Amino acid sequence: MEKARLEGRRETIRVSSILLLSLLESSLFFGKIFPDSPGYIEVAYFFNGKGTSFSQSRMLRPLIPFLASILNKLVDISTAFGIVNLLLWLASSYVMFQLSKDLLDDSDLAWYVSISFTASLPVIIYGSGVLTDMAGFFFVILSAWLTRRLQKERSALRYLSIGTVMGLGILGREVVFACLPFFILSEISQRRDGMDYRKTLLTVLIALLPSVLWSTALGLNYLEWFKTGGIQYAGGWTFNPKELLKSVLLAFSFLVPFAPIGFLEEEDESKCLFYLFSLLSIVSILIVWPVKDYRFSFLLSPCVIPLSVKGIDWAATRLSGKPIFSAVEPSLWKKLILIVYVAFSNYQAYTVLLRVFAR
Repeated sequence: MEKARLEGRRETIRVSSILLLSLLESSLFFGKIFPDSPGYIEVAYFFNGKGTSFSQSRMLRPLIPFLASILNKLVDISTAFGIVNLLLWLASSYVMFQLSKDLLDDSDLAWYVSISFTASLPVIIYGSGVLTDMAGFFFVILSAWLTRRLQKERSALRYLSIGTVMGLGILGREVVFACLPFFILSEISQRRDGMDYRKTLLTVLIALLPSVLWSTALGLNYLEWFKTGGIQYAGGWTFNPKELLKSVLLAFSFLVPFAPIGFLEEEDESKCLFYLFSLLSIVSILIVWPVKDYRFSFLLSPCVIPLSVKGIDWAATRLSGKPIFSAVEPSLWKKLILIVYVAFSNYQAYTVLLRVFAR
């Protein structure tokens, strides 16, 4: 009993430190206006009756502007967006911690994962501004976590919750569509019976229904947005592996080389499948979407960051076993790598802040 109480206190400290760092990181770009922001503000004003028109493309992502429009009755619109996205940021960090505990079977490593997530460059820059990126990050992570939990308890309520979360997520940011193939592949891999497959189909329909009804009611078209916001904006569609790899490296910097090590060290089949299915699902979206940018590649975070931390754990243990480095404990090596990562991400973010906003 005492051991469980002590572990509970440690977890409370871990979660509190994650949330505190998230609050600190969010302050750099809280409520900042980006080139995409005016369209989202226009949608928010439409919802609260301050505007008569709305951005056609941004209206396909109505969730965050709608929530911001409610808060806009109390605070200015930029602060409203900042608060909504900050809440999603905090929730994302917590869910990433819970997901990583399941994947790594270690609360300490899960803490490293969540700290790495909340101190990553795309989250720092785009997480609390007048944007919808945080909705994409949050709903992808939450969908992945709920799908993992479904393997332990296949109740109808679990299926309903996954479908609802993905449906809301797509209204937050359409990249959450990537969670559908991940969910379907996960279900197929479990060799479910006929009843479960019917639940799977129903879950997919529940996930698609809100966006279909919403876009149809407003006469909007996701395919048209793909053409204008994707192909035309990128100057055409071509598959460029170098650009995709570059965006991944920008998203996760020096965490990337540790991810393959982490995957090779993983022996649990269900976890290996989780990583493979999430990688395939997100990468397929990244390939199809013409714009290659690290803010999109960061959607790989539920796969890349836990694997990277597992790889770092392996490397730190091996390094401490060498005569020259044996004086340093593996935990200290991991902390040093984490400190360097956090410092490097913040340095990059700060240079962006000075270059773009301090004019």
